Amino acid sequence: MNLYKSLIFILYLGIFLGSGFRTPAQSRDSITLYGTLDTVQVIRQRIQHANEANAGARVTHISPAILQANKTRSLAELLTDHTSIYIKSLGTGALSTASFRGTSASQTRVNWNGINITPPLSGTFDFSQIPVFFTDNINLYYGSSHVKNGTGAIGGSVNLFTDTDWNRGVNGRVLAEYGSYNTYTVGGQANISGNKSASKTRLYYQHSDNDYTYLNKVLTNIPFREKRQDAAYSQFGIMQEGYFRVSPYTRLTAVAWYQKNHRNLPQPLGVVNRSQEDQEENNFRGYAGLDFSRGIHELHVKAAWLYFCQTYDIRYDGGLFDPKGNKNRSNTAQVVADYTYSPTDKLILNTTLTYSHDLIRVSSYIDIDSSKYTLDGIDFDIPQVESPFSHHRNILSWQTRLWIDDMYMITIVQTQAYRVTGDRKYIDRAAREMVMYLDELQCPNGLFYHAPDVPFYWGRGNGWMAAGMAELLSSLPEDSEYRPRILHGYRTMMKSLKKYQSSNGLWHQLLDHPDCWIETSGSAMFTFAFIKGVKNGWLDAKEYAPAARKAWMAMVKYIDENNNVKSVCEGTNKKNDKQYYYDRKQNVGDYHGQAPYLWCAVALLEE
Repeated sequence: MNLYKSLIFILYLGIFLGSGFRTPAQSRDSITLYGTLDTVQVIRQRIQHANEANAGARVTHISPAILQANKTRSLAELLTDHTSIYIKSLGTGALSTASFRGTSASQTRVNWNGINITPPLSGTFDFSQIPVFFTDNINLYYGSSHVKNGTGAIGGSVNLFTDTDWNRGVNGRVLAEYGSYNTYTVGGQANISGNKSASKTRLYYQHSDNDYTYLNKVLTNIPFREKRQDAAYSQFGIMQEGYFRVSPYTRLTAVAWYQKNHRNLPQPLGVVNRSQEDQEENNFRGYAGLDFSRGIHELHVKAAWLYFCQTYDIRYDGGLFDPKGNKNRSNTAQVVADYTYSPTDKLILNTTLTYSHDLIRVSSYIDIDSSKYTLDGIDFDIPQVESPFSHHRNILSWQTRLWIDDMYMITIVQTQAYRVTGDRKYIDRAAREMVMYLDELQCPNGLFYHAPDVPFYWGRGNGWMAAGMAELLSSLPEDSEYRPRILHGYRTMMKSLKKYQSSNGLWHQLLDHPDCWIETSGSAMFTFAFIKGVKNGWLDAKEYAPAARKAWMAMVKYIDENNNVKSVCEGTNKKNDKQYYYDRKQNVGDYHGQAPYLWCAVALLEE
């Protein structure tokens, strides 16, 4: 048995060693063994069109199969996934620009059937706004060596082409797609083609709520998940193409393309703002062209008109203020003539003449005659759009934070210091900071969010502001430069408070939520501000005295048998969560409520 195994081992070893020593010889003799190589054919192809004359240039052609598979996607997504071009994108549906070889986006040109469609307003092209559905061929030229690029395409150019098939009769296609975040796309294409004429009609619509969930790590110490609410976008487009064979050598073309894009402009993640921003773009592109090709001559002439309109819109506080008017427009007339002469296979002569005329109109927000607007009979200030703290940096200290709780504390200490010393520096300091709070925190309806990142009208928080302004106005000299601004902010707030006063005379924990519970500390502060305003002549007595009396009589009902005030909100931190304010504990006898009751009593007794 052992001998048998030894023989088998020696046999295998021999085969292995033998094959190893013979391998080089087999490799060398393989050509002889199997015969000659297949014939290699070298095919000489003549350049047929000037677009192919790109000596030294890198050219990329995106295959029809890739285009077909990406019909529902944007041009930005296509280029990101299937080319080496750098696409800088601000998110799905947001601004996307392209850069070649390290150059800037402004050095990238976009041509559509030989027409430069890069917007003259910005000099950059937004690739997120072009669906792949509206193109049949895409060529990418790297660098400026392409004869059609012109001087503006130092980095490179993206060339989009539409085309048709002849003698295909009537046919069409329909596409539909649905995805996450209510993202859906529908489109259709109808083709009619014969021997002499052809047409193609394309329709496209895409929408997305884009309300993805993200982890908010900004507003609280404990991260929580919330949905994006301001990143929706939609696109609509229609293109009509017509092709006509005048002769075997001549073709006429007419194409019209309308594109409308609308999108919300998202605010920074985790930050709640008083404004919502939108951008809408309307594009019309159309051209008529003549193509002639016969023998060694080739001529292409196109006349195009391009219209671009971009509208920016900002809405404050849920739509209370909507100042439309930021509209930027451009009209471009363009004529392109291209002639190619190729007398031999090795020589191509080409010349291109381009004429372009741009007419640009830019407008900012329209001037409004009045400094107020009216809603439900209440006058509101038109908010001033400027960067936070831009005009207040010289008066802020490291202790300053924009919480409405803080303003009363700042006001009362400075006001008392002025009353004791008579030194105006104290009252002026309080007035300056009050103006800053008004400019930065007061909403158009006169009320205040708890903080810039907490968009809720918390009752007692607004009470601190109401009482603080009333106390400050009581001592602020008539000649103070800050008095008109503070008085205006006070009156604006009082109008809104009168509007939100409940039927029982008091106010809710969240002022604009009638389903929220009645809160007494804030109600007492509002009543105090009403009483001070009527007695000092800041408010119309006929309008506000009944509201103050109604509130006072309602306050009395919330005092129990032990002279403790009921339904007082406990001490409250800020939080971007409405339910947080609903669930705050209702205390009895809390000094947050006891003190404002006494303020009201004293104010009623004052002469």
